[in-house]
Order: sequence, then structure tokens, then C-alpha cells
Amino acid sequence: MVNGTITTISQITGFLGLLEAGMGSVASVAFYKSFSGQENFDLTVVRNTIKKYYKKIAIISLTICATLSVILPIFLKNGFEFLFNFELVLIVGCGYFIQYYFGITEQLMLTADCRSYVVSLSQIVAVVSNFAASIFMITKGVDIRLVKLISAGIMMSRPIILSIYVKAKYKFSAEKNYDNLLIKQRWNNFGQSLAFYIHSQTDMIVIMLFLSVSENSVYGIYVAIISAIKTVIVSIISNFNPILGRVVTKNGNENEEVKSVFSKFVFLNNFLINVLFATTAVLIIPFMKIYSYGFDYNYVRPLFAVFMCLAEYTYLFRNPYNTIINVNGHFKETQNSAFLEAGINIVLSIILVNFLGSMGVVFATFIAMLYRMIYCVCYTNKKLLKLKWVEFAKSIVIFLITVFAVSMIIFFIDLSFIDNYLKFIIAGIITTIFFVCLQGILSIIFNKKEIKSLFLDLKLRRKK
Repeated sequence: MVNGTITTISQITGFLGLLEAGMGSVASVAFYKSFSGQENFDLTVVRNTIKKYYKKIAIISLTICATLSVILPIFLKNGFEFLFNFELVLIVGCGYFIQYYFGITEQLMLTADCRSYVVSLSQIVAVVSNFAASIFMITKGVDIRLVKLISAGIMMSRPIILSIYVKAKYKFSAEKNYDNLLIKQRWNNFGQSLAFYIHSQTDMIVIMLFLSVSENSVYGIYVAIISAIKTVIVSIISNFNPILGRVVTKNGNENEEVKSVFSKFVFLNNFLINVLFATTAVLIIPFMKIYSYGFDYNYVRPLFAVFMCLAEYTYLFRNPYNTIINVNGHFKETQNSAFLEAGINIVLSIILVNFLGSMGVVFATFIAMLYRMIYCVCYTNKKLLKLKWVEFAKSIVIFLITVFAVSMIIFFIDLSFIDNYLKFIIAGIITTIFFVCLQGILSIIFNKKEIKSLFLDLKLRRKK
């Protein structure tokens, strides 16, 4: 019940992210232009303008969170006292204040300057420390409110580290100059941000309204697993975002260097998602059997897990295409597709939840993400880079071969021997190695050009 309550609170307070008003992508583009030496994009002015905007968001977030901590406990029918829910909402919601007030500007700037490794390293340290501390406190029976409070304190170390690094690495003018024209496109991107929020939050809201807190808890566990995989992929592949942003800013889209960087981006992105999601698809059910052993509610749902993996795979597959759209500033031109994606998800979820339960909600999400993925690929190929469709076809062929391999493992190998975490870790290592080898072979067959280009880049970096 506690897990379901935290999931529900996180879901509801998550709408505070809308206050960002599409600022993230717009701010990144401004930083790309600044680091590319474009006129009227002074680094100090860009940083000051973005930091000022996020501080306003932080104050508003804190105010709304305080209000929610009073109102939300009235509607949470979970058997806990008002004070318990009040404190839990306040602690969970304050995470958004910490995120926006501390460090987000530095994170965007470092990423734009091809220093994502600093952001990733700080995130890894914070997440691992938080996980270890949380597990220790939970096993010791520490009150969940104290666990979440200490967790928020540990996560606060990340933006502090980033802030110290930025101040030591860069020189900024002491003058507090601002230029709101630098971020004027944020309202064009707000539509996409709103649509994405509606789309990403639809599943839990529909499950909460039409099913139960217990179903929300099941969904939340699967989401946590998939999100962890997604975080790893995004942390690695996000290094291409600033490279692509700078190349596009400097040369435009009709340049071979842009197409070369983009093709390598697509190759690495697809390699990672094929390996990690194939491994996840094979092992997620054995993990859930171990995790939920002794539970009085069914957490083991194979078909549910399959479509969860497919939905997030589809989302990450479009990542390079969505990135090239964003770095070109085509927010307004593509916002209708974002709204349509959200609409498809909402309508299908409400219809299918009555027939298929939470499985119907996940299936609706997959269909909505599939639509948006196809749209992003088509928009990139027709409007921006004018790529050959054979490149996209190669990615689909590799995906289908990977799906076939996953199916063969699931149907013909008895995985019931994985009955503890040690066996699960060993099986995970073996499975990952297998899919790395499979993707390596497929890459040699289908992506020789991209592999040669990547090795050439590595040689050039070593010489420097």
C-alpha cells in the first residue's frame, strides 16, 4: 500500500514538470549556438537568462507543492493518517524544487558543451548512493518519510557538484545581463511538452481512476525497471545530442558531416536499445518472480512486460530523429503530432482499460508511441536530412532478427532455474554478452560504413 501511495503521489506531483514550459530543448539550442560562437549568444547572458527562468519555476513549484500537501491527503484513500500523507506529499514534491532551483541550468550547459560525462558521473554517484542508502534504511525498518527525506538530501548533492564544477571550469561576466529573446521559442515547444506530459502520465492516471492502487503499484514496478534501462541508454547516447546540435548550428542540414554524425547516432542508439531491451525482455519475468515471491497480488505478467518493453523501445528508437528536429528548432512545426500522440494514448487507454485492464493501457501507449516514431522518421527524412529509406529498413530488419532471437530464448529455454538474485545476475551477464555478440554480427553485415567511421573518429581522438 505504501509503494502504491508513493507511486500515486509521484504521479500527481509530476505535473509540476509542466512549469518548465518546454524550456529544456530551447535552452539547449541557445547553449549550442553560444558554444558555436554565434553572434548575440553570449554564454554569460544565455546562462543568466535561463537560470533566472528556472529560479521562477522553482519558487512556483515549491508553492504548489505546499498547497498539494494540504489538499491531496484528503483524497488519498489509503488508510494512513492525514499527517503521514501530508509529510509524504511535501517530501516527494520538494524533489522538483531541488531539481529546478539547483543545477538544471548547469546540466543543460555542460551537455551542450559535450561534457555529458560530468553530468552522467554525478548522476551515477547520486543514484547509487541513494539506492544503497534507501535499501539499508528500508531493511532496518526506517520510516518511509525519513527514507524519502534522506533520499532527497542525497540527490541534492548532484546539482551542488555540477555548480562547483561549472564555476571552476568557465569564466562568466559579473554583470547580470539578460535577454528573453534567446528563449522566445519556449512557448512553441510548450505544446510538445504539454502533449508529452499528458501522454507519459496517461497510463498511471487511467489505471488509478479505472482500476486500483494495487494495479498502479504493479505498473510502477515495471516502469521503474524499464526506466532504469532507459536511463542507462540515454546517459550514454546523450553525448551525441550536443555534437549533432553544434554541427547543425554551424553547417545546416544540407551537409555531409551532419548526415554522418546522424547516421552514427542512429547506429549507436539502435545497438544499445537492441542489446538492453532484448536482455530486459528475456529476464524481466524471472526478476518479477523473484521480486514478488510471497506477495498476495499477481506481479508476473508476461504479455504486459512485452508491450512495456516494446513501448519504451519505440520511444527510444525515435530519439535521434526527435533530437535532429529539436536542434533545428522545429517545435511549432511538429507540435500537432505530439498532441495527436497524446490523444491516441488517452482515447485508446480509456477504451481498452475496460476490456483488457492495465494490459490495454500499455497496449494503447505502444500504439501511440509507434505513431509518433513513424512521424519523426518521416519528418526527418522528408523535411530535414532527406535520407534514403533503405537506412531505416536496415534498422527494422535488425530489430526483427533481435525479436526472433528473444522469442527463441523465451520459448525454448527453461528460465525457471533463475530463482534467486545471484542466478539472475549471472543469467543477465550471459544474456547481455549473447545479444552484444548478435548485434555485433548484424552490425558488421548492415552497418559497415558507420563502424568504419566510428573507428576513424577514435583514431583521430587518440592522435589529438
